[in-house]
Amino acid sequence: MSSTAHHSLIALCRAGKLKEALHILLTTLNPPKDYHVYLQLLQTCILKNALSEGKNVHSFIAHRRFSLAHLTDLYNRLIYLYVKCESLEDARKVFDQMKKRYIFSWNTIVAAYGRHGYSHEAVTLFHEMLRAGFQPNEFTLANVLGACAKIGGLEQGMGIHKRIMAGGFLSDDVVATALVDIILAACANAGDLEQGMDIHQIIKDRGLSSDVRVATALIGMYAKCGRLARAPRIVFKKMQLAGVKPNVVSWSAMIVGYAQKGSVRRALRALKRMELAGIKADSTIFASIVTACAKRAAWKQGIAKTRVLKQGMEIHQRIEDGGIMGDVRVATALVDMYAKCGRIDRARKLFDTMPQRNVVSWAAMIAGYAENGFVENALETLEQMQLAGVNPNSKTFCSILPACVRALKQGMKFEHSSKHNG
Repeated sequence: MSSTAHHSLIALCRAGKLKEALHILLTTLNPPKDYHVYLQLLQTCILKNALSEGKNVHSFIAHRRFSLAHLTDLYNRLIYLYVKCESLEDARKVFDQMKKRYIFSWNTIVAAYGRHGYSHEAVTLFHEMLRAGFQPNEFTLANVLGACAKIGGLEQGMGIHKRIMAGGFLSDDVVATALVDIILAACANAGDLEQGMDIHQIIKDRGLSSDVRVATALIGMYAKCGRLARAPRIVFKKMQLAGVKPNVVSWSAMIVGYAQKGSVRRALRALKRMELAGIKADSTIFASIVTACAKRAAWKQGIAKTRVLKQGMEIHQRIEDGGIMGDVRVATALVDMYAKCGRIDRARKLFDTMPQRNVVSWAAMIAGYAENGFVENALETLEQMQLAGVNPNSKTFCSILPACVRALKQGMKFEHSSKHNG
């Protein structure tokens, strides 16, 4: 490549004219050997989220000979580009090809796996990094702790906690907050209130109570551990006194916690307070409350079941007013709730108006028929499900077979009784 073309290519990159710069690269007979040219091209691709252009640059890099230091630098940029463009598979391929890695390389790939929901892979990579002799920094620890929190890895999180203490990283608020988040999440999943309260004391000592993420984790932990009466409200009050405004995630943690413990009234009261605070409830909150109503209706009888139905109908109206009936989780929860309240007619009407249905929706309708003694309707709906191209899975059959068996036994018992009396 001539000196003029070389300078033109870099100038075009700096001006943000990536396509023009890439055209020069693709049409030249002698591609540049200077690593700075490819570095500038990759930097422009990163700024513009240009995945396909980045892949073109990558192909040129793969056929050039660079020093190990320069190649490592280019590969780090490629990993960052692929992660930014959400092409995790390409990022991992580059990472695996690296002969030399820096802490930046590990941090980028661990964070990417954690952010895209591959929490187990993020934790596995973290341990590979340790075996390779790298010492984690505060960014590594914050990312891997976030991954542990998502999978409820209390044991792994406590192991990382030891490294944090040994390295003096607890002074970093980002790491401290992530550590608190994982332990509280794990305590909530395990129902370990005692350890959760110990962590709450650490939060107070560190002055992290005003952090909205920490406060939200505390609310969820107390709610899921059954401390429904006062603890979540106390945390909320402290948040507000500290000048921190609870967000939809904070409210959701409390409301969903109440709902999962079957406290529909408290969930509805919290929902009303949230709406008065000017925060709109999302589909997760409504689906949780409706599911709680369905569970209550399943073991209530007579007037008590009627009260649950009334609550469910009120929530249904609020869902209609909120314009979230199109959410398949919410609509499915309502179908299940009406069926468990004995209003199979309402359940079917709602089911028929659903804009989309998944295997869970069909299973709820089929189980609803079976539980209410309409075995033929249940089998007919199962056939309709298959005709609609939705294949029942093992969970579908597990949910409907017991109810069908009960209904058949009741029918046989009734038939035997009729013959005996006749």
